[in-house]
Amino acid sequence: MECREPSADQPLGLVSQPLGEAATAHNPVVNGKLLYVSWYQAGLVAFDVSVPLSPVQVGRYDTHCGPLPPAFSGNWGVYT
Repeated sequence: MECREPSADQPLGLVSQPLGEAATAHNPVVNGKLLYVSWYQAGLVAFDVSVPLSPVQVGRYDTHCGPLPPAFSGNWGVYT
């Protein structure tokens, strides 16, 4: 999001949920040109956002290797 003028917020680019994962994105953190996103059972996903209109997935670390449980599991947060 471009947030310089809150009344005119506009999305710049979109990132997609990892394929085949039933998880929710949360706690995004930007450090330099990289966006890090916690994705519960899908783990940690990193995107290059140097071109904001075209983010590119550049990394992923799976933090949950089992079946989907009835409660939350996997990656809860990101710290850079």
